[in-house]
Amino acid sequence: MASIVERWVSALEYEVRSAKGTDDDVKREIHNRLKPLQDLVSGHDFATVIGKYLEGFLNHNDNLTAAAIRWLRAEYGTKTEARQELGVRSIIDDADIYDHLKLLAAFVHMAGYAGLLVCLDEMGILSHHLNNSVARSANFQAILRIVNDCVQGGASKIGFYFAGVDEFVEDRRRGLFSDEALRRRLEKSNLNNAGLKDFSGPVIRLQNLTPAELFVLLHKIRDIFASEDSAKHLVPDDAIEVFMKHCSGRLGANYFQTPSDVVRPFVEFLSILEQNPGTDWRSLLAKTQLARSSDRDQAKGEIASEIQTGTRPQTPQPATGNDLKDFRL
Repeated sequence: MASIVERWVSALEYEVRSAKGTDDDVKREIHNRLKPLQDLVSGHDFATVIGKYLEGFLNHNDNLTAAAIRWLRAEYGTKTEARQELGVRSIIDDADIYDHLKLLAAFVHMAGYAGLLVCLDEMGILSHHLNNSVARSANFQAILRIVNDCVQGGASKIGFYFAGVDEFVEDRRRGLFSDEALRRRLEKSNLNNAGLKDFSGPVIRLQNLTPAELFVLLHKIRDIFASEDSAKHLVPDDAIEVFMKHCSGRLGANYFQTPSDVVRPFVEFLSILEQNPGTDWRSLLAKTQLARSSDRDQAKGEIASEIQTGTRPQTPQPATGNDLKDFRL
């Protein structure tokens, strides 16, 4: 964030000073350039914060520039603190994060970038690990607003990638399709049923890897470990085939559909061989532990639920004469 702001301020300062401008001219030009942002939600405070950064930049006031960057990073917890340090009446919180992302997109475009691309991964956490239905619905409404803006032209110089498993989108009970408005906007065309690809819609469905494609991927990983030198391969071609059979036996017939379940242990397998020259790969492979990512996620979800509800089971302890009878969570 600091590099983006400083790049724009420095370029503008150089432009003004090249025309024999003064510090006041620089401030005036900054104000003029930021005027279009004031038409957006919270644009006035955004422009004020950029102006404060400029003031700190010109006066070598590191505390002021740090405060401006802190506001832009949404690190202020209270409006009072932001008003005392920057003179603004708002902060970036959960309710208006999207509006500030649009402000940031407009600003980075001013700074010479093509725009802002926001990438949100592991979206299945919202649908299948967020047990509070009200919070889940609120998040889906935020996604609906983003989708509407992007489709209807309400967002400029900004794009979004939401990455998640199929259930995050298509589950009618907990996924995006549980919201009727989102389902109408994201549901695939009825014509797309003959194995044909259509990338014009808002949802791009990625095909699972085939066993042959996974075999090629593992070969590439082995090449990376060897720096593309076949003489330095840690394992022969047969080892990759045996490793895939090992995965099939432990994870089931569809092991190849979740590449991370295979790639991660394979990388660890090669790392140990690299750090321990002379180790027999067959004996090491027999000790390699495998687990489905879905099983690990379920375990994490159970722990999170226990912590959230305060019902994590405790090992029974013998009673003592000084129990905490009045203790409450």
